[in-house]
Amino acid sequence: MSSALDFLDNNEPNFIILDMSLPTYEISDTESGGRPQGFGGLEILRYLKMSGLNCPTLVLTGYEAFMREEGIVELSQISEELNNEFGVFLKDVLYYNSAYSEWKNKISLILKNVGIY
Repeated sequence: MSSALDFLDNNEPNFIILDMSLPTYEISDTESGGRPQGFGGLEILRYLKMSGLNCPTLVLTGYEAFMREEGIVELSQISEELNNEFGVFLKDVLYYNSAYSEWKNKISLILKNVGIY
């Protein structure tokens, strides 16, 4: 996650595809990257907002629900919360499942809408 923040300090990408679960620290010859942090992607979104980087961003996740202190939260609720907080640059929150192609079609449409594809 820290390398993503370092990159954003020096660059403004045209588009970001962001996973919600990110390693807590960098992978190297001596480090495994730590446990994935369930809402690590949220830290990246907050950094984008705080920095004023309005880079079109798509959250793509393989999880249909996330664990919070209050219990399991469905992806639809997470999506609504993220859109409320980051709607200026957040284009969508998609569930990735290799068995289906709907997510691919949605990504294509989003890329066309932002002028990339």
